[in-house]
Amino acid sequence: MDETYSQLSKLANWVHRNSLPPIPFADRVGYGRYHNPPAPHLEISFVISGQYNDLRIGDRTVQLSPNTVTLHNVHFGNYSSKAEGLHHCGWCVFLNIEGIDELSYMGKSPLFCPMPVIHPERLLLAFKTLAGRCRIPGHPHPGYLTGTNAYDPADEEHSTPVRQLRIKAALLELLAILLDNAQSLKNPEPQRLDMVRLGIDFITEHYARHDLTLENIAESVQLSDDYFGMLFRRHVGTTPMRYLKTVRIAQSKLLLRKMQLPIAEIASRVGFGDPLHFSRVFRQETGTSPRQFRQRVSAV
Repeated sequence: MDETYSQLSKLANWVHRNSLPPIPFADRVGYGRYHNPPAPHLEISFVISGQYNDLRIGDRTVQLSPNTVTLHNVHFGNYSSKAEGLHHCGWCVFLNIEGIDELSYMGKSPLFCPMPVIHPERLLLAFKTLAGRCRIPGHPHPGYLTGTNAYDPADEEHSTPVRQLRIKAALLELLAILLDNAQSLKNPEPQRLDMVRLGIDFITEHYARHDLTLENIAESVQLSDDYFGMLFRRHVGTTPMRYLKTVRIAQSKLLLRKMQLPIAEIASRVGFGDPLHFSRVFRQETGTSPRQFRQRVSAV
């Protein structure tokens, strides 16, 4: 993560101090594979869905998972097979760094700096804003390098001072969000523990929901599934869904002790839509069936 933060910081500092570099492309992508011929470009890519197990950056082969953002170069070409699983969906921005001495080192060897995304909704908005400000309405040639979703400072017709400022502000906002993401991964803030506590509170309040998922719990504290799961395991020592199962079984024991409800009713009250599934999970967790547990505690 240190390398990712360092490279993003250098790029952001250069953009802040200088005029905009050309932006060959900024938009949503869904083509299913990487196929970028060698060019003096940096790509910032946000993968929303689709798993890449063989992304080639020059002579490097790397993996790229959903909810991951990367900074990588295109100097040696980027190629992959089709994404596995869901159809690939994501956003990307290309920056042309040709002739920029301060950033020329980024093209000397294959560069690949990935990181998981903590706040995907913030990053998605930043990509959409930048793409929208790069877009030229009515431009007749869509596509990579020359098209509606690009910024070229040599295009005097469309490269007005106001447009330059708006695009630069959007690019800096995107880079600031990426730097904040990298910094949080390097040095988790104390408030992250508060997020875990809030997640536990949400589970405690909503454990009876049959459709409760990890995504629901993570959304309640405005974190991505992956990052919330990582924080939860670090501070609680188990996964959020395993913790949810523990809460449900504990609550079912209370109901079995105190109330003469049918097993199916108890299962439903603690979040299990299928009483047979509830019985299997209960036996796995306690070594006995719900009915046997009730008989044992009633005899005491």
